[in-house]
Amino acid sequence: MKNLVYNLNSVEASYGESTLTSVVQIFERLDEIHKQLKQQDQEPLNDFLKEEYTGRLEKLLELNMRIQHELQAQEELIQRTRANLQVSKNHLLSPR
Repeated sequence: MKNLVYNLNSVEASYGESTLTSVVQIFERLDEIHKQLKQQDQEPLNDFLKEEYTGRLEKLLELNMRIQHELQAQEELIQRTRANLQVSKNHLLSPR
């Protein structure tokens, strides 16, 4: 990464929006399943549909957990890096 500031801006502009869009799309699909199941309350689901819904929910849950895990790891690295910057800044500013 030759130009760190440019690369960070690029990540924010390109990936930030698409990542947020993906998370919202996951929620929309989950909400759609929830609404369909509420409509089905009047009629019991057959075993095939129960398996279909369960499989989709499991996939959404797995994806959600992977996203949360990755974001947690990134947040921890951001916090450690920020702490290192504070230490470096204080070290540079402290009188000798």
